[in-house]
Amino acid sequence: MPMKKTLRQLLSEEKCILAPEIYDCASAMTVEQCGYKATVLSGAELSMALKGVPDLGILNVEEVVQATERICSFSSLPMVVDLENGYGPTLTAAYNCERIVRAGAGGIILVDSPEVRIGGALPMKEAVEKVRACADAVKGSDCILVARTDVPTLEEAIERCQAYREAGADMTLVFMINDIKPAERFDACKKIAAVDKGWKWYPDLGCHNGKSDVTLEEIAEYGFNFVGIHYLLGSALSAMLDAGRENYKNQNNVYATETYTEGEAIGSPEMLDKWYNFEKQYISDPALRYRWPYGYHIRNKGFEEE
Repeated sequence: MPMKKTLRQLLSEEKCILAPEIYDCASAMTVEQCGYKATVLSGAELSMALKGVPDLGILNVEEVVQATERICSFSSLPMVVDLENGYGPTLTAAYNCERIVRAGAGGIILVDSPEVRIGGALPMKEAVEKVRACADAVKGSDCILVARTDVPTLEEAIERCQAYREAGADMTLVFMINDIKPAERFDACKKIAAVDKGWKWYPDLGCHNGKSDVTLEEIAEYGFNFVGIHYLLGSALSAMLDAGRENYKNQNNVYATETYTEGEAIGSPEMLDKWYNFEKQYISDPALRYRWPYGYHIRNKGFEEE
């Protein structure tokens, strides 16, 4: 695996980073193959993929830590982790930030909500204390802290961005941009940037009437240098439904096999060869090359040539 860049390194090199919101190693793999340079572990997509439950706060911190460890061990891209409100009060949140750092995260999103997915925000003093504790918890690591505010008005959100940055947050995120009319979102970005001069995250980039709500170029000019996008789980579900319905209708596996790359689910030839070359150093059996799954692509290639 190539050396993983830190988010700080990327942010010093890139004007604006577009980061897909992933939920497992397979989704991380596709993002890397597409050329993206960072990812976000989405609480919403992880909850649905792992438990079949919408983003209702049912996910727990142990599941987030485990997912972080698995994905960060696999992927060469830095990943920001959605840690909700830290899954508890100030001390608990700071402790959980330390755990996520040890698990390999490149960044942590901390929300100022009183409880996971409840909405609203803690009183300012209490929220600032939590941000300060969590900023200290990640200090000295390569992990950055993203302070997200869920207050309902732009004026209060701007005030909180200033306070959270002074408390040690590396980046701020105003979630209520999603609640503003699409045509007014760029103006909101400019108002935030007039006061909050540091790194800023644009939340959940969407589109309306076939047009992106904002462009990366225009918001980058105002310090919005990180943007999350949701598409992975929805795309995967759509493809699975399409393949499954056609296969069921035809009562065979022709459509799915010819439309989608079955081999990628088993492992690409390059991935399988990497593991084969590692194992053959220790296993002398000459049949190793043809064991499952190492021989999968060799076998299929032979069938295609007949």
